[in-house]
Amino acid sequence: MPKSSKDDVNENNEGDVDQTNGRPDEADPTASPVTGSASGNIQQGNSNTIIGQQNLAPKQPTNWKSIVGGAAAVATLLVFGATIGRSLLGDDPAPIAPEQSADADVAEAPTIDEPDQSEPSDAEEPAVPEVDNADRSTAHDGIVTALTAADEPGGNQRTFSAGQDGSLVAWDSAGVELQRALFGEGLSDIALSPGQDSIAVSGKDGSRFLKVVDSETLEEIGQAEIPAQRAEWSLDGRQITVQTFDEILHVNSSTLMVSPLRQQPSVDDSLMWSFAKDHKDELVAAGNNDGYVMIWSKDGREPIQTISLFGDDPALGERVTPGVGGKRIEKLDWSPDGSLLLASAQDFGVAVIDSASWTVIGKVGELQQANAAVFSPDGQQILATTRPGLGVYSVSDFGQEELELTRDGFYSSLHWSTSGRVTAGRSDGQIVQWTSFNGWQSIAIPSS
Repeated sequence: MPKSSKDDVNENNEGDVDQTNGRPDEADPTASPVTGSASGNIQQGNSNTIIGQQNLAPKQPTNWKSIVGGAAAVATLLVFGATIGRSLLGDDPAPIAPEQSADADVAEAPTIDEPDQSEPSDAEEPAVPEVDNADRSTAHDGIVTALTAADEPGGNQRTFSAGQDGSLVAWDSAGVELQRALFGEGLSDIALSPGQDSIAVSGKDGSRFLKVVDSETLEEIGQAEIPAQRAEWSLDGRQITVQTFDEILHVNSSTLMVSPLRQQPSVDDSLMWSFAKDHKDELVAAGNNDGYVMIWSKDGREPIQTISLFGDDPALGERVTPGVGGKRIEKLDWSPDGSLLLASAQDFGVAVIDSASWTVIGKVGELQQANAAVFSPDGQQILATTRPGLGVYSVSDFGQEELELTRDGFYSSLHWSTSGRVTAGRSDGQIVQWTSFNGWQSIAIPSS
């Protein structure tokens, strides 16, 4: 079996954390230099030695008292004159007030008052601005990465969308935003629990994570440091099966502890990009970046089957450009009865795999590129991206398009709920929802 390379992938389960090897500076740039040494403040005077001429008159005794007194008088006059001069030129500092003592010549160091904590300070950090959802023109900033929905009484539903911008949003049946929460740098998948009370969220915030979130409030219940790419719940809600780039893990939904069972891919050096559990909770499927689909039994460590979408066709091999995700399996989806498996690939379209023979029995329509395809809840129809647009196909004749929903936009995620609503997320952050029970009418999310 051919081996693939990881060179065309710009991230892996350990590569999401940017690590920098910084080193401390050799000198602290904030340290103050030493200034004002004592020797710098001392002025040294010149000592002038006068050599007198020889005096022929009788030598008189020197009157040192008179000389000292006269010198003192001259010095006093010089100081007084200099002071008057500086005052006239405006260079003299402000005079000391009469009541100040001589001790006031030494200035005291100023004291810094602590700010009053009871009153707001001018330097107070600004509050985080609230998002004005009424002015949003798109559901997310960037690609809509995943969709799911919870059924509500009266045929209504609550739709949940995840975005490349890291936001998880809940919408009502009219497309009105109910809640919005931000979880990290980006979300890759969301899955609603069987009881519809919790959502498993896979994403990235420096490193990849798995979170469990309350579906009513979107508040985090727990988190596990697992490099999760996608996740699905077991039928009883006790376990979450998690796909990483390297293996399949099984996590206790209450404790978020990882089971010892780890399912490894059968193709060396390949990265898993898509994942789906069958509706009977018996089989697990994963697709890699080289066009292979691997099938595991519920408790098996090794795949029981490995299917190649591209086979040995040299034309397909030449058409696929390495490094652009041409062979990558973007999306997998089981039919409700588990008899068929859809595999969507960029450079193949949508393959239909028969689970009885584990062979590719055909393609959906004439699609050459596809981001996603899903079955209808009754298993009779297939919804597939057509780049651009969306189309509906009959399972009995999946080679021919039955209904064209739109030829506008590139759709990155799909969901077909039991209430009859088709929800599609676009690469530009918009969401469109169609309702099959009213003639496939569409509404935009958020609603205008």
